[in-house]
This record gives sequence, structure tokens and C-alpha cells, in this order.
Amino acid sequence: QAQEGHLVARLPRVPLYYWGNLLVFPRPPAPGDAPTWLRAFEDAFRGSACEGHYSLAWESPSGEMGAHDELQALGFSTFREPVLVTTRVHQPPRAAQDVEVRTVEGDGAWEAVINSQLVFRPEPYSAEAYERFTRSMFAAYRRLAERGDGAWFGAYTADGALAGNLGVFRVDGVIRYQSVLTAPRFRKQGIAGRLVA
Repeated sequence: QAQEGHLVARLPRVPLYYWGNLLVFPRPPAPGDAPTWLRAFEDAFRGSACEGHYSLAWESPSGEMGAHDELQALGFSTFREPVLVTTRVHQPPRAAQDVEVRTVEGDGAWEAVINSQLVFRPEPYSAEAYERFTRSMFAAYRRLAERGDGAWFGAYTADGALAGNLGVFRVDGVIRYQSVLTAPRFRKQGIAGRLVA
């Protein structure tokens, strides 16, 4: 949702998804922007279950971080998150060929994917909060997949082990990957490359 000077991204069904409930600005913060940006976030999410966190992002093709030190002084962690864009995907030369890639279907398969994702709990989530968040996200992903707006794919070994998984979803003609993951014991074998391709 476009607001004056920024975009508001909302996922009301998944309030714990920090990067699904945020403000996105078209430029890095300038000196003195921090209080204004925080007020804008509070105004956008007042009364929602998102209260209790702030997530702010800005576009910066050059990697310029602007006056992010003012946000850090308020307790924010700041980091760069590169975004890769392409119009064509090629299978890399080392892509794994000894796995079967298929859509994730059925309660057991979805539960296996959720459990694989829970292994990689980031800060600042507690184990309980991260499981709550992950289950709510995957309920949303499953709804999208079942209505035909995308799919979740698993890479399975010959003995049925889930070696890796990812989601692929379409919005307004743009396809986006979600949560590309390779299980630790299958890393460096070309699993992710095969899934992405």
C-alpha cells in the first residue's frame, strides 16, 4: 500500500513476520529521519498484532546506508540485503541430478518442510516464537499453493529424505523464491541450484 513517501507492506495473518509487516522507503535515511520513520510505522500498524516490533527498509542500488547510525542509536540492527533479479534461470553445471524435485503435497510432506525450516532459527526469535511464526507462514504458503498462486518444491533423495526445499510464488507477473533451504548434511551437492532452476 503506497503512502506519502513510502510503501506499507502488511501480512495481517502473519503478524510475527517482520519482513512481511514493514515500511519501505525509496531512499536511505537522511539525518533526522529516524523519529519520522518510527512515527510512520506506528501510524501504519497502530492497533495491529504487529505492535512490538519495527521493520524499516529502503532502496539503495549503490548500497548507501545513509544515516542508519541514528537508527542504531535507538536499538535497531541494520544490515544490507541484496536482491537478485533475472528474466531467465539457467541450471548451474553442478546442479544435483540424483534427487527428485516434486511439489510438496499432503500434511506429512508440509510438516517435514516446516520441521526443516525450524532448524534455522534466526535472532531475535525464541524457539517458541519462531515455531509459531513458521507455522503461520507455512499455513499462508500452503493456502497460496492450493489456490494455484505458486507451489512449494522439495528435493528428495532415493530413500525419500528431504534434502532441500523452496517456495515459488507469483504476484503481478513476478515470480519470487521463498525460503530456499538445503538440509545441513546435503549441502555443497548442488541441491539449491537444482531447486532454483
